[in-house]
Amino acid sequence: MRNIFLTSFVRFIIAAMPIFVSCSNDDVEMENNQQNTKQEESDTIPKLSGYKECPDENHPHMIDLGLPSGTLWACCNVGSSAPWKFGSYYAWGEIQPKQYYVPETYRYAILEEVDVKVSPTERNYIYTNIGSDIAGTEYDAVTANWDKPWHMPTYDQFQELEDNCSWEWQFMCLENGIKVTGPNGGFIFFPAAGVFLNNRLIGDNVVGYYWLSSLCVSAQQLAYSICFNEENVHNTLGYNRYSGLPIRPVCNN
Repeated sequence: MRNIFLTSFVRFIIAAMPIFVSCSNDDVEMENNQQNTKQEESDTIPKLSGYKECPDENHPHMIDLGLPSGTLWACCNVGSSAPWKFGSYYAWGEIQPKQYYVPETYRYAILEEVDVKVSPTERNYIYTNIGSDIAGTEYDAVTANWDKPWHMPTYDQFQELEDNCSWEWQFMCLENGIKVTGPNGGFIFFPAAGVFLNNRLIGDNVVGYYWLSSLCVSAQQLAYSICFNEENVHNTLGYNRYSGLPIRPVCNN
């Protein structure tokens, strides 16, 4: 947890006599010109453009779903070579996949006390606070592997996806998953990639879990994830941070 220390105090002494400053017309005109220049520079920043569906095999692509914020979603998962493939699995805040997904191997879990008589499942761990939202930070597996402007989706970005899109359980290229269609007809596919616990993939083709960048405030050991299956099409769920989940990247616009 980061502490902010106040290292110095600055005292302002207000003079007894007021000081009046006058601005000439030239000063006002110069200030207006500077403001206009800044506005023109802002207007010339190019916006990201995306496809309405994955156009070819040169992944990843930015998919425009017509969302109010302009957020663009990737056509595939991190580590995947196609939209229907599962890709890589990550513990929350770690930037590389691994073989075992347990508290003992999680980089940001510290064993509270070592007692060989206590089974691993009953041991208590202290979870390091790496931030309430890790999108775009050094803990973001998307930014680390795909570079900017890609990053993990936030809780709010998923909420926008949920509120503005239709969700339909589908079968694509031998994989079950969810087709998400936006207001403009653009769509993406989330394969039901399951979850890695210990060294086993569980629930593949039955359930989908995808990390969001947002920490569960009420429980430091949990982070938010997208959760879906054939019956409960879409939801958010707090999941153990040490678990191995795939990630679907986004870009802001």
